[in-house]
Amino acid sequence: MHNLMLKKLSLLALVAFACSPFPCTALDIVAHRGASEDAPENTLPAFELAWEQGADLIEGDFFMTSDTVIVCFHDKTSERIAGQPLDISSTAFEQLRNLDVGAWKDPQWRGTRIPTLAQVLATLPPDRGRMFIEVKDSERIIEPLSEQLAATGVPKSRLAVISFDKAVIKACKKAMPEMDVFWLVGTKTYKKLGTGGVIKTLKKLGADGVDIQATAEITAELGAALRENGLQFHCWTVNDIPLARHMVEIGVDSITTDRPGVLKRALAPKEPSRSRPR
Repeated sequence: MHNLMLKKLSLLALVAFACSPFPCTALDIVAHRGASEDAPENTLPAFELAWEQGADLIEGDFFMTSDTVIVCFHDKTSERIAGQPLDISSTAFEQLRNLDVGAWKDPQWRGTRIPTLAQVLATLPPDRGRMFIEVKDSERIIEPLSEQLAATGVPKSRLAVISFDKAVIKACKKAMPEMDVFWLVGTKTYKKLGTGGVIKTLKKLGADGVDIQATAEITAELGAALRENGLQFHCWTVNDIPLARHMVEIGVDSITTDRPGVLKRALAPKEPSRSRPR
């Protein structure tokens, strides 16, 4: 009976993989805000470096400015990164584009500017790579996001939206049903809901899967339940190799990290050793 159940779960996982518009390889490495350990987060240098380090995907955070330009920035204000307390959502892009968002990291990045969504998407290599778009704004961003994504010409199969905001998840899936949308889940939420609660919420939202905060407390039960329901399993933000290996063991599709090059090398399948002829 146990073996039969495992076979059913494996079959369901294969079907889910084949039918998904956002298929993953055996394990995808997602560059968190770009290669953010080495370059200033959410900037073009960070995303370009992520591709150089072999990332399979990049992940960036997005707000909409007062003049409806969608920009790549994590915080609600620019104070931490640029030293000026401007509210991103209520400031015009013309003013935000003058901010230096690189000098805080290192003098070599001085003069780096906030990129737009279109500029970030332009870093995607022509022959590989996909992107997680984390919406930090409210559902007001969804219609402009849909329009601006369409204007870039990037296929929806190379994109996915992620968000903690349930209203954003629902609105995005309604506006762009052909694109994958993943619900971001923190440790507290996971402990409160449990595996059953997460699955129930994903179905209610119409989400295509979960992107969960990685911890050693997550077991293979979650991965099996997601596969059984045809849902994807992603996790964030892992910079520790043992934790990354644990998440691989329980079946994640992708791992988000500040260190894409390091994790890519550490988790690469080892080639079988060849014995020398005697």
